[in-house]
Amino acid sequence: GAVARTPLRLPAVEEAVIGATAPEAAAAVESVPCLCSPLPQTGYKAALLRDTVRDALERALE
Repeated sequence: GAVARTPLRLPAVEEAVIGATAPEAAAAVESVPCLCSPLPQTGYKAALLRDTVRDALERALE
């Protein structure tokens, strides 16, 4: 069920999110699936990760 065995940081996304509004933060995470290297049978998790992070950011920045 995990996304990765260890936490992975995405500095470009982190920088884009700092001080951002909810729409700006949501836009910053759109590229996350392109930065992933999933196994063939787990490719769907990249989109789930993006959506989960986007939802969390939108809630946190409301």
